[in-house]
Amino acid sequence: MTSSTTIATTSIPTPTTLTTTLNLLSNITNFVSIKLDRHNYLLWRSQFLSILRATQLYGYIDGSITCPQSQISMSNDPTKLVSNPTYETWILTDQLLLSWINATLSELVMSQVVGLTTLAAVWSALDRLFSSQSRARIMQLRYQLQTVKKGNLTVADYFNRVKSIADSLATTSQPVADSDLVLYILGGLGQGYESFVTAVMTSSDPLSSENLYNLLLNYELHQDQFRPTVESSSIALLTTTTNPTHSTTGQPSNGSAPRYNNTRYHTTIMAEAVVEVITTNKANAMTIG
Repeated sequence: MTSSTTIATTSIPTPTTLTTTLNLLSNITNFVSIKLDRHNYLLWRSQFLSILRATQLYGYIDGSITCPQSQISMSNDPTKLVSNPTYETWILTDQLLLSWINATLSELVMSQVVGLTTLAAVWSALDRLFSSQSRARIMQLRYQLQTVKKGNLTVADYFNRVKSIADSLATTSQPVADSDLVLYILGGLGQGYESFVTAVMTSSDPLSSENLYNLLLNYELHQDQFRPTVESSSIALLTTTTNPTHSTTGQPSNGSAPRYNNTRYHTTIMAEAVVEVITTNKANAMTIG
């Protein structure tokens, strides 16, 4: 009995430490920015765990700080029992943490844990309540990341969408490696980016998602610059069928240069520019090193 009491005493925060923690976290909602509902358990859990670990109170959840006996024997008379001050401190701390959790629960979630009187009991109930939803959410996010497409989005909007999905996975303790993020971004670019993707994929140098984003912005800018030329080429092709002063090849009859550019040519040039940028970045990195 004496041995177990000693272990509990060394594990439980002292009243002074507890008072300091109380003062620092007097308003828990300043540190947990959301109220738990059925949609945000993983984010809420992440914020709460950070607080518990920072205050060295996580043991009240994982069981490493056990509840001591409510009474202990007197040192001068082992036959007599007195109140255990360590037990009172444990109860005070546990109820404080329980009040923290309750303050961050939505009304709907609160109704699910009414009647539970300890932090560990409430935490376990919430974990059982939301664990299956959490697994489903992770699978949904992974699927979204694998199937996301650029479509008609701008490069900035597309990149932000992919990054948002990856950030959501990070909050579920399922972070996405940057190299994998690059592959997901490339995989969803679609038509019009074939040469760009080939240039990046065949490069021997690794590319970060940040550098890929900058390259995509430049590629998009070039595409926007050439788009009017491509539209003009369509008009020029129509002109050759009605204007006898032009040959059927789209060349003026006087032999001067074509009045429009080839889309595939511009795409190839831009892809070559991507390779050049990657090579330049590597050379600069080697020079700095």
